[in-house]
Amino acid sequence: MLMEELILKHKYFQAIRMKNGQILDPLTKTIARSPMISYIKYLIKNNIPFTMGIFDVDNFKNVNDNYGHQIGDEILVNFSRNVMNSFGSTAVMGRYGGDEFLIVREGEKSYDEINEFVGHIYNTGVRKPILLSTGKSLMVSATTGICTFPKDGKKYEELFLLCDKCLYFGKHEGRNCYTIYVELLHSKIDLSKTKKRGISERIIKLYKILANAEKKNKAYKGMEYITNDMSISGVAYFNKNKIQISYEKNEEYGKPPLLPDDFIKDLEEKEYIRVDDIERIKEKDPALYEFCYKNNLLSFVVFRVTEKEKKLGYVMFYDSDFRRVWQEDDLAVFVVFVKSLGMITHFGIV
Repeated sequence: MLMEELILKHKYFQAIRMKNGQILDPLTKTIARSPMISYIKYLIKNNIPFTMGIFDVDNFKNVNDNYGHQIGDEILVNFSRNVMNSFGSTAVMGRYGGDEFLIVREGEKSYDEINEFVGHIYNTGVRKPILLSTGKSLMVSATTGICTFPKDGKKYEELFLLCDKCLYFGKHEGRNCYTIYVELLHSKIDLSKTKKRGISERIIKLYKILANAEKKNKAYKGMEYITNDMSISGVAYFNKNKIQISYEKNEEYGKPPLLPDDFIKDLEEKEYIRVDDIERIKEKDPALYEFCYKNNLLSFVVFRVTEKEKKLGYVMFYDSDFRRVWQEDDLAVFVVFVKSLGMITHFGIV
């Protein structure tokens, strides 16, 4: 059920619309920011219990930069529609601004009930590809922070801050997740530190995995971590025209193919080559597009592997399920792994 239909049955928003006219966000058709905040304050004033969540579309700026604002708008419209369809008439959704949305569900709910409700939203509304007007689909994700009134806070500003803390805690944990506020776990979160800490901790975790794995298993364990952490299809290390080692999330796809010679020659002049969406290279490099299409490579990043100026091969991070917008944080983790792989290979561990 979309917001416009829900408003017809909601006494509060009926009264607001009678007084102020249009109350929907023009683009997404969710509740606009001002009436949404007004609604939350109304619930607080009348001591009506509710659960509140801030949903933030992950890395939306990169989507706009890579695909343009028109596609960005389509993402927001379809994302909000998917989420609204997932909860129906059980909650209200508003656009706070940009790529952030507020969701409010009236009633006093237990932690387990909230977890089940938001989990359902993620499984049916968030974690799904978005079909664009071009006929193609793009996978986007969102991170969410959640708290409750009156248990967690008594004022709108206080509740918003708690949701924001949980939101950035989720960003730090790797995005594409939700965090329900628990005082014992989250009350001491320092936003100024959390916002800076995420990528460093992912890199530290990768280093620990590489350090603790057995010598012959280091590269494989690193590939396994990256594949699962980033929800990609796999990682492969190529040398001497064959795969030396690889990790695939879905074995049905089999091993990734050797890249064409012309592509490898281009890689000799660059540290890495990145393709977010093979559709974007269709006209510029039809031969590479055809190769990727036949081999089900929708998005990938390929790095040269070197150690002490010696060329050792190349490593490919790829997705066969979704077109992606590779993020700077992703590339930073890739670089650390590639440099480590160079040392591992050079010293004969692979």
